[in-house]
Amino acid sequence: MTINRLTKLKKNEELLKEEIELGQLIRNDIRILKPNFDYDSLDIEIKDKNILIEYEKNLMYQGKRIGEIACIIGEILEKARAIFKRYSTEDEPINFAIWYKAMGFNKDQVYIFRGRFKLILEKPEYKENILKLSDATIKEAINKKTPEIIVKKVLEGELKTAKEVKIEREKTLEIDNSKSRTLDFRNEEIQDAEIVKSFKVDAINFKEIKSFDLIKMKIGLRKISTNLQSLSDEQLRKVDELLKLLENIVDN
Repeated sequence: MTINRLTKLKKNEELLKEEIELGQLIRNDIRILKPNFDYDSLDIEIKDKNILIEYEKNLMYQGKRIGEIACIIGEILEKARAIFKRYSTEDEPINFAIWYKAMGFNKDQVYIFRGRFKLILEKPEYKENILKLSDATIKEAINKKTPEIIVKKVLEGELKTAKEVKIEREKTLEIDNSKSRTLDFRNEEIQDAEIVKSFKVDAINFKEIKSFDLIKMKIGLRKISTNLQSLSDEQLRKVDELLKLLENIVDN
């Protein structure tokens, strides 16, 4: 047997050993994955349940590999965009979109690729979870309307699907809007209360006030007397006094 043939056999043995070790690592990675689906809810044989569990774990593992590739693509796109931006001016823009479209990418794909990569840069401690997320979930997580508290729930694995993120975002935004409306109303009440407290009937010279302004004052006081439940009896008495005076002047 020649030296070249011996060397070739040795290399083949080393490659085979590496493949076996890699295969073992992959199987170990797949084994430790936990299925998300409730297989006990299926009325099928245990053997078939176990097969489906293995299928799911395999898909999860392959999904992670896709996430790793997507992250690499996102990094390349981000670096390419930086070059285009460096040479682009307001008078002579160099179109990054034309470049990536020439390779078959569309705007939505590039947005998700870059978003996944930037999310890993910003939150490296959640890299493993980010790699497993679907494109649809990544898209919802990096949406500008998605609050940081929801992004954290996605990264921690509490929210897994794009639908779950959308529902949670709608709930959060609805609560925030409700709080904002309540705060605005309370601020308005406080301002109105301060106005009432500062009223002094004797100090107002109604004859020097224009009719249009009097009407506005009348409407404002009606609103105050209707909305403010926290006024004292004395303050409410002053409001009623002013209303009567204003009504007489406006009517006459």
